[in-house]
Amino acid sequence: MPIYTFYMCHADGSANSLEAFDLGSDKSAEGCALRMLDQHRSCAYVSVFEGDRPVMARYRTSHATGVSG
Repeated sequence: MPIYTFYMCHADGSANSLEAFDLGSDKSAEGCALRMLDQHRSCAYVSVFEGDRPVMARYRTSHATGVSG
């Protein structure tokens, strides 16, 4: 299974923490990103990568931004 890295970011783009998970798909990563937003109240958005591939960004104000793939 691919390793997805989740960066919890401030509005200026700096990351205040990151977590990595072995997940089966981009869809699984999306659910995880939304949970991260809920758990990390200080972050403005969560940026998700699978290796070097940008997968998505999920913002606190809009969950429909930044889907690629």
